[in-house]
Amino acid sequence: MAAALSLAASTLVTETTCLSKSFREEDIEKVRGMLGRTPMGTWMIHSYCDSNRTHPQVLKVHPLMRRKKRGDLTPMPTLYWLCCPHYQYWISRLEGEGYIEKVNSLLENNESMAQAFHNNNKRYIDQRWDLLSESERKFVAERSTVQDRLLRSGIGGSANLRRIRCLHENFAHFLATEDNVVGEYISSLGLIPPCPTCTEAAATEKNHNS
Repeated sequence: MAAALSLAASTLVTETTCLSKSFREEDIEKVRGMLGRTPMGTWMIHSYCDSNRTHPQVLKVHPLMRRKKRGDLTPMPTLYWLCCPHYQYWISRLEGEGYIEKVNSLLENNESMAQAFHNNNKRYIDQRWDLLSESERKFVAERSTVQDRLLRSGIGGSANLRRIRCLHENFAHFLATEDNVVGEYISSLGLIPPCPTCTEAAATEKNHNS
């Protein structure tokens, strides 16, 4: 699949097939351990929490996946997938404290932030489309329901490009691209401590260089 291969800048895998020469089996095991299962579809490790590339942070997922039982293509719900357990825990904690509602209220009452988030979503949609091969684009063009999910829905599958459905997808998008005003806002609150793996790796590197 041409578009899937375009993801292979670093580590690209499916559940059973390696599509990148830089693929490392230990990365697959780490992601499985973090998520408790192998991610669906075709994916790559987009970023790590540490410079030594030992602790996966965010996955990048191909916009379409082939369903095992039916064999047809279906849209993936998200382009960026938060896999670091540390960030998963803290984002889930913020969701439990009502931050989805708080962010949506902020977007509703802050027009400049809402417009910036709308633009974030538009670029996200464009990026998702750019990853598709010509045959996949033809597939999408022939199916209105798939068009709705890939060409009109934004981050995390939200139909409203000025509201959020989930913090996880938005924070993952921010970590991966720094192009998400909601993720930037959440980060600026100072409520999420740095990933300890990243902190330990930085300290080890500093001690090694001193």
